[in-house]
Amino acid sequence: MNKKPIYEQIYEDFVREIKRGRYRTNERLPSVRQLAKDLGVSKTTVESTYALLISEGYIENIPSYGHIVLNIDTLISGCGEKSSRCSKAQNSRILYDFSYSDLSSESFPLSLWRRLTNKALLSEDIDKASHYGDKQGEPELRKEIAAYLRLSRGMLCDPDQIVITCGIQYSLDIIVKLSDKRVVAMEEPGYYNIRDTFINNGYEILPVPVEKDGIDLDSLRDDAGLVFTTPSHQMPTGAVMPYSRRKQLLEWAENADSYIIEDDYDHEFLYDLKTVQPLQSIDTYDRVIYLGTFSKVFSPALRLSYFVLPKKLLQKYHRLFHYYYCMVSWLQQRIITLYMAEGYWERRVNKIYSDNRRKRNAILNAVKQYMGEKVSVSGSEGGTHVVVTVSGTREQDELISLALQKGVKVYSTMPFWLNKDKAPLNSILLGFNAVREADVFPGIKLLSEAWF
Repeated sequence: MNKKPIYEQIYEDFVREIKRGRYRTNERLPSVRQLAKDLGVSKTTVESTYALLISEGYIENIPSYGHIVLNIDTLISGCGEKSSRCSKAQNSRILYDFSYSDLSSESFPLSLWRRLTNKALLSEDIDKASHYGDKQGEPELRKEIAAYLRLSRGMLCDPDQIVITCGIQYSLDIIVKLSDKRVVAMEEPGYYNIRDTFINNGYEILPVPVEKDGIDLDSLRDDAGLVFTTPSHQMPTGAVMPYSRRKQLLEWAENADSYIIEDDYDHEFLYDLKTVQPLQSIDTYDRVIYLGTFSKVFSPALRLSYFVLPKKLLQKYHRLFHYYYCMVSWLQQRIITLYMAEGYWERRVNKIYSDNRRKRNAILNAVKQYMGEKVSVSGSEGGTHVVVTVSGTREQDELISLALQKGVKVYSTMPFWLNKDKAPLNSILLGFNAVREADVFPGIKLLSEAWF
């Protein structure tokens, strides 16, 4: 009997088959969920297997796409037995990464962060570092967020309505427990990681088609206790919900006794659009739960988000989560409070907006120059990505693989679809949040060579 852990046994099988050539370079492996189902093991076992294969340089995980097989020629013939060096060699082949979620590594304000950290540690509030702190998050930070939302989004909310969390998914882990109905209406296509959060909490997903002006209200059902939407700039299509449809959605929520979860994830990046009012600011029924994040402008690694509850849900929230403590450390909250109070946040928003607008313009110009009528571009009015639809018969997997062979990483739209058979087969997400402006034209040139 093989006494090795199951994940090691699966790992050894993969290594053997990769070396034999059964899995080709850049071939996508089954998803964690699918492989776990096929092998009759837990998702944790498969995740451990894939983590070991990644650490040994055999595969790579591409966000929003999946795990792909790396070229192991150097691993076998001369990269050495220590796989960390081989992994670095494989990763170095990515010349241009058109990510839509990460930020440029140079953008983090390291020296300022150090200074504010020292200021926080030397402040009179340092005693708070020895206590659990406010359960909804530090009051000073919630006051800064409320002031920012009032100025930037026209929202009138009390700091007591704000809850600080360590990411949108953790926000939703709390929010889902505030509804008595176990059905959530979600945009189709829509955020796949958000979808998993609802599924893991026992919710039925009701896919609601996204039209050019937002979700199809006729597809909503009254048994949906929650509606998750990105109305200001839909992810991933870029659709913007007009005022009239927003009002209709609010009226539906009131009549159905439901709540709307409004994810305003990239409202700082509206380039060709007038400022779009969030649902929360026009909500006269107290039906909107507003989600905000620091990930898109500051850093996704910070893991700092927040939500704003309707006043009618506050009593239930306090009853259910009376003994829950804030998931973000006092020090991190204090640093961000100083960052906002001293005006750095506003300057940061203005800078990232300007940088991304220039990169967005460069993307559009480069695509037009190198690809012309061979592609169509949509969703460029705001956000941190555009959707590129490629003419011809090639599908997403092949387009992504061809790009990788040229050292260009682009991203699939497929994970955003619950019903995969309805997904466009030739659409690619091209992000510009992390890429340098100087790299846009050479990156798009290589991408054009890969596809055409």
